[in-house]
Amino acid sequence: NNANGSIRANSPSGQKLMSNSRRLNNNNNEDDISWMANYEIKFDSCHAMTQFAGGEGNNNKNEGSSVYTQRVVKYRLCPSGSCSSNCNGGGEYVVDMMEFVRSYSEYVQEKKEQACENVAE
Repeated sequence: NNANGSIRANSPSGQKLMSNSRRLNNNNNEDDISWMANYEIKFDSCHAMTQFAGGEGNNNKNEGSSVYTQRVVKYRLCPSGSCSSNCNGGGEYVVDMMEFVRSYSEYVQEKKEQACENVAE
């Protein structure tokens, strides 16, 4: 729910976020995410990684070499209602930081719209 800062995994925003994420320690490369209906996405940590891109070798000083920082969010997929950071039966994922922020913002907006619709009925 929105009160604890988590995103329902089966919401449109949660599904979009999951589709753009990479699971950490995924030994069996499981792509089926239908089991996540009763799970929540919970923020864990942010990371910034400096990466180097460019030509072959480091001797090409002016030929397309560049340094950039990639910012990612690590999050956990936890059973709904669990408030512990050590959730069992879920997993750890990473995604681009802007994608996480965008998905979280969309989810908050979806929840506000749903609350307004509920009041209107």
